[in-house]
Amino acid sequence: MRACEIESELRNRLIKNDFIRAWYRDVEADYTANPFTPAELESAGAKYRSRYEKGQDRHKAYGTTLIAAAITQEYWFGIHIGDGRLTALYGDGSFDQPVPWDDRCFLNRTASICDDDAAERARVYVSLHTERAPPVAVFLCSDGVDDNYPIWQNEQHLFKIYRIIALTFAEDGFDSTCGQLKDLAASFAANGKGDDTSIAGFIDMDAAARAAAVWREQIAAEEKAERPSQAGPDKPSETAGTKSAEKPKSRRRPGLMKKP
Repeated sequence: MRACEIESELRNRLIKNDFIRAWYRDVEADYTANPFTPAELESAGAKYRSRYEKGQDRHKAYGTTLIAAAITQEYWFGIHIGDGRLTALYGDGSFDQPVPWDDRCFLNRTASICDDDAAERARVYVSLHTERAPPVAVFLCSDGVDDNYPIWQNEQHLFKIYRIIALTFAEDGFDSTCGQLKDLAASFAANGKGDDTSIAGFIDMDAAARAAAVWREQIAAEEKAERPSQAGPDKPSETAGTKSAEKPKSRRRPGLMKKP
């Protein structure tokens, strides 16, 4: 099966028939159990308040981002509606954000699963394992995470934090790292931009263990590049036979609670 055929199946069956229809059912069930209060209607603004009072477009009040990813024996895929980011890490130390970006998502404006054309505007990425080795890990985050980093370096910052997360999975184990992730998400929520903060994904633990050495080398090289030179106009560089008073740098892996 070709990637384009898989993408077509994902759009027609999974996104339109499963995700969006299920979301509409959940919206109606929630509204039935929890109708809009007068205060909620007042905060909606005149345009939508009038529609909500007539029973129209209630789903617009439930707008949300959709990010999903899954891996099979033959391929992996990512699906995205709205903002947030999907980042894939590979065993050779590279990374990418392969799902195409939606230009409608800028500052406080974003696409949403509540849009009338959500199924058509959904971005989909499919990668066959025969064409490229599958990722070691794929991480999905809401904009409450990626908005904490400068927009012009956003991808690189996210890669660094996800690399630390993947390395922690490899070295600390699955259960311990999941606990640390909860603390990390809580830290972003408390100290970050204040938007929704969610992190999810999948990881191949065996592949992560093999990639750990590559990630450690990358981190060490980056730390070395960022370290200021000890030599200067008033401080000659150390030569053979002299002794440095500088304490050796710790090689301990940074924890999840330390932002890269």
